[in-house]
Amino acid sequence: MVVVGPEAPLVAGIHDFFLNDEFLKNIPVIGPDKSAARLEGSKDFAKAFMTRHKIPTAVYRSFDKSTVNEVRHFLRTLNPPYVIKADGLAAGKGVVIISDLDSAEKEVKAMLEGKFGTAGQKVVIEQFLKGIELSVFIITDGHSYKLLPEAKDYKKVGVGIQA
Repeated sequence: MVVVGPEAPLVAGIHDFFLNDEFLKNIPVIGPDKSAARLEGSKDFAKAFMTRHKIPTAVYRSFDKSTVNEVRHFLRTLNPPYVIKADGLAAGKGVVIISDLDSAEKEVKAMLEGKFGTAGQKVVIEQFLKGIELSVFIITDGHSYKLLPEAKDYKKVGVGIQA
């Protein structure tokens, strides 16, 4: 059995690789296939998925270099603080919460200009929701499932937050 921890190999399709390899296909892989891993690999894809399936989520909009001139207008539709996320995988560093409108606009531009490499080619801005973040994990074989205990990712106080 292979338990894949990091998101990057899952997003790149390691599960699919095992399934399609004659020698490896009988080794169980714990982790989603490439298609399902998109939920973790792209914030824009995940937000669109939630919206499409009527899963409650914060108000958001995605931007790339072609729409960067619309950022300030969208930010003004939200109450600060602003949540700004690099769309792709950024090793846990791609989310910032900023209270100031000018700083938020500058942060979006910095992300789009490569602050987080290719992870920031698209940026998601969303409404700030106050509360405790929580992750819930489910293991499934496609027919049955097992709910695992919830988890909380405690970050150092103040890390990634700009006032």
